[in-house]
Amino acid sequence: MFKTLVKKQLAEIGSGFFTDKKTGKKRSKKGIVIFSVVFALLFLYMSGSFFFGAKIFCEAFYASGNLWAYFSFVGLAALALGVFGGVFTTYASVYRAKDNELLLSMPIPPFKIIAARIMGVLLSGFLYESVIYIPALIARAIVAPISAAGAINALLLWAVLGVLITVITLALGWLVAAISSRLKHKTFVAVFMFLVLFAAYYYVVFKAGDLVSDLAADSSAISDGIKTWVYPFYAFGIAAEGNFLAFVGFAAATAVLALVAIFVLSKTFFGIVAGAKTAKKAEYKEKAVKSKSAFRALTGKEFKRLFSSATILLNCSVSAIMGVVFSVLLLLNRQNIAALISSEGAPANAAGIICMIGASMCFMLSAMNNISGASVALDAKTIDIMRAMPVSTKKILSAKQATHIIMTVIPTLILCAVVGFVMNLSAINLALLLIDGVAFTAFGSAFSLAMGLKFPNMKWTNETVAVKQGAGNMIVALGGIGIASALGGGLCLLNLLLSETLCFVISAAMFTAITVAVNAWIYGRGVNIFERL
Repeated sequence: MFKTLVKKQLAEIGSGFFTDKKTGKKRSKKGIVIFSVVFALLFLYMSGSFFFGAKIFCEAFYASGNLWAYFSFVGLAALALGVFGGVFTTYASVYRAKDNELLLSMPIPPFKIIAARIMGVLLSGFLYESVIYIPALIARAIVAPISAAGAINALLLWAVLGVLITVITLALGWLVAAISSRLKHKTFVAVFMFLVLFAAYYYVVFKAGDLVSDLAADSSAISDGIKTWVYPFYAFGIAAEGNFLAFVGFAAATAVLALVAIFVLSKTFFGIVAGAKTAKKAEYKEKAVKSKSAFRALTGKEFKRLFSSATILLNCSVSAIMGVVFSVLLLLNRQNIAALISSEGAPANAAGIICMIGASMCFMLSAMNNISGASVALDAKTIDIMRAMPVSTKKILSAKQATHIIMTVIPTLILCAVVGFVMNLSAINLALLLIDGVAFTAFGSAFSLAMGLKFPNMKWTNETVAVKQGAGNMIVALGGIGIASALGGGLCLLNLLLSETLCFVISAAMFTAITVAVNAWIYGRGVNIFERL
């Protein structure tokens, strides 16, 4: 039975390789090969991008004689990416999977169900970790000779770190699930808990990184400067350089944490899944209902679904929250930015370049939202009801775009306003930057919806699959970031020849034109596609 559960879990994870999400049919051998090659090329691109930076980083530590610090940073970076990439899906795929209650009703020991779920989380952690760890290990082997013990330890640490990533993501998901299952308004509780835990987690990571940097600069302070809570990262670094005792200690600590996590899960899994509720239940109160237009009703439906699930809200609109966070960080670092602009050796147009980079950061956060596109896949279970309603398809699609824009435009405008304030932009330039923010948000909603229609993922059993997997979601995530990055680079180049005012005017005009073209496709051919889903 355990093998069957594991096969089911792995089949769900890898379903995109073997099943066409658009038709629900099995891919041909040629289609499987093409999809696998595209995925491999994407992985190689991301790994290659990190490799060149890691090589420069490794050379600097090698020159200072502190290669252990290089592996400490690599371990921290891989851990951070693994947790960030896996924690959003762990909550939904382990604790809130749709078939949890069905499996628990069968004569299957809960331990086997948990173990099968953990296999999926473990595989995800290994994948995210490998994007950073493998190219970093290759860079280390190129920069300086590595001993046989160091090579063996470094390879084994890849597996140990994957287990540690799994333990942390399970712990974060368990804490959120345990608290939210006993409270009303689970979505808001889950989102709030994730944000608090992420803030605490990354604060520790960044503080640890600062301390390791100080130690790398002054190796004589190693014996006196390491604090107890930083020691695991130091042990990881020296273990990767061949210290067997440090490796055994790090691996043993990880094994103990894994055993504790499995024990706690086995004792609490049923209670979390059953959702024991101690909070006061909502009571029905009769009240008058106001009539709404079809468009307002459809928009309200989209918002209710968005806020009904922490998985959907976090995965589709997390950048809306990050926009506010970045705004605060910019305000706190206003003096540092001003010092950078006026520093000796800064280019003459440093203010313009930083301004363009700040603008592209606003657009990048806006592009990371995938509300309108994911909503197409989320309609899979109710699309027949949508078709039976006396509402035009154009109104259904426009409601999806409106929800995306409303959720995204406010934090984008806040961030744009903060960038303008920090950079002391003139009133005209600030107004143009805000217009750019609105134009790019409108483009993001159209682009996301177009990809959702072009690559619909209508065959899913878990909402995590609907909002995270599929070609459409991948194109929106990577394509949006790529477009925003290219725009930032283009604006920096234009700023060498033109003023900030003209740069903002050109970008606003360009994305307005592109949005009009994409919307023409959506409300033409896209309508026909949606009606045939």
